[in-house]
Amino acid sequence: SEETEVVLKDKKGRIVARKTLPAISAPNDLLPKTARITFDTNSKNIYSIEIDPGNKVKEIYKNNNTVVL
Repeated sequence: SEETEVVLKDKKGRIVARKTLPAISAPNDLLPKTARITFDTNSKNIYSIEIDPGNKVKEIYKNNNTVVL
């Protein structure tokens, strides 16, 4: 996939922090591909993490782009 934005949101849906996730190559060998990013925040109000909040990346399935903590 192409590079995309990752955001941390509070319970009200406000963005607390954002980073760019680097491009990840396609799993042509059928093995999962990953990338790691780190957020420098000490906020205890983080409620969720969302990948591609602007829906800019073409995907077959988008329902796994948000994780509620």
